[in-house]
Amino acid sequence: MIVDKLIPYLKQGKYGFCNHNKEIVIPCEYDLVVRFWSNRPISMVRNRQRYGTR
Repeated sequence: MIVDKLIPYLKQGKYGFCNHNKEIVIPCEYDLVVRFWSNRPISMVRNRQRYGTR
């Protein structure tokens, strides 16, 4: 599953997700991210004081 291969990535103080080649897949625009769960294709993100899933 491709989401298992995405890793949190920090760029200029913001987080996003990249693949193993360090190509950004989800833009670095979040203050906090939690790695994708292996059985669900979602992650938890925080931007300012708002939380959500991506």
